Amino acid sequence: MSKNLNRPSRLMGVVRRPWMIRVVDRTRTLINHVRRAPRPVKQAFLIISAAHILGEIPSLLRDNWPKYWVAEIDPYISPWFHLKVERCWYFKDITEDLERIAAYYSGAKIALRYSVAAFLVFFIFFCYHVIDLGGYLWNFKQSHLIYYDLLWYTIVLNMIALSPSRTDNFSKIKALF
Repeated sequence: MSKNLNRPSRLMGVVRRPWMIRVVDRTRTLINHVRRAPRPVKQAFLIISAAHILGEIPSLLRDNWPKYWVAEIDPYISPWFHLKVERCWYFKDITEDLERIAAYYSGAKIALRYSVAAFLVFFIFFCYHVIDLGGYLWNFKQSHLIYYDLLWYTIVLNMIALSPSRTDNFSKIKALF
């Protein structure tokens, strides 16, 4: 098969570089953009990346050690609640909750740089998911009334955080980040 001499790149005198050189150039450009990103954005990227990797570990463990990870356990802390689950699913649920917590923490870290209201929204949802993880560890999130109450308080606190007449009583929270 011969080269098409009527291709626009041949007619205009433009010589296309090999694909590998283009990939390397684009990779260098991306690395330069990452280097110029603000520090909280870089930290958030690392936290979210680590959380996503953590989320994939249960499937990796189950594939490599199926006898251990398929075993059923009763892991919940509550003495009144008993449920047998596979060890890998229990670990998977915990890592998914940790992934959400890391995402909201990262969002709060970035939002802190730009807006107090956005920071408060992310922080409130961060706290919601920390309590949610505690509910999972306690009794598989079976305390529905507590969750309705928690959801109500989350909505009210977000409305307060987004109201224009709010006071900065939450400024002490910013020190955590």
